[in-house]
Amino acid sequence: GLVRSALYPFESMISSVCPLMSSLAPPPFPRMLQKEEDGKKQEDYVVISWYTSNYEDKALRLLESCEKFEIQCVLYEIKEPYVISLSKFQNVTIPKSNLVIMKPWFLLYAMRVLQPGRNLLYVDIDMVFRSKPKFVLSQNYQVDMMMYDFNQEFSIPNLPYSIVTPSSVLYLHPSSRTQAFVSEWASTTIYNPFAPDDHLFDYTMEFSTCEWRSILKIHWLSKAHVRYQSLKHFNDVKLDEIIIDH
Repeated sequence: GLVRSALYPFESMISSVCPLMSSLAPPPFPRMLQKEEDGKKQEDYVVISWYTSNYEDKALRLLESCEKFEIQCVLYEIKEPYVISLSKFQNVTIPKSNLVIMKPWFLLYAMRVLQPGRNLLYVDIDMVFRSKPKFVLSQNYQVDMMMYDFNQEFSIPNLPYSIVTPSSVLYLHPSSRTQAFVSEWASTTIYNPFAPDDHLFDYTMEFSTCEWRSILKIHWLSKAHVRYQSLKHFNDVKLDEIIIDH
């Protein structure tokens, strides 16, 4: 369904030191990403996204596509003023011209407050489901995040960003590692308020003192999970194979 609310306060983790402390014991991974309920298999995740009032038509379209495939979905409308409250004495205003940087703050709040303990499948509000994703992994497989890796196809020798991943589709397991990564991603928006969300995502992944690529357990999604109609790169995805469409 749709949830209409004001923006929420957040606690930031802004530091030159990796926010993932070695003393933090990560919570156990779920044994499987699918569960049984009333004799039916239920996906152990909820689709989430956020939007502003001028994107309500896109929100209703996404919600309708979720309902068509019986996918759990909660979409949150964010209202003005777009202010992040870091503490009692420090607020940060998100520029209207670059509201996309709200994404990591929203994801952090979703993991901590809105959907605590749930596996989250985040999709941008202007995307739609063409079929139902099935994230069924082996019983002992561990995963913090799932995403599509553009660099698989667009790799360039000595490219400083060795992961070029759009954040339009992100599967997040709320482990301490995942939450710490998203927290650091969010903190980069304070010093780079006009940078694209994907660029800050890549920057955090590559240049953090945490060395996230060696810490996070990442599973790569297929092209079908993040198909862009406007990019020729995705032309080889057959129409009947598309899972999430942009």
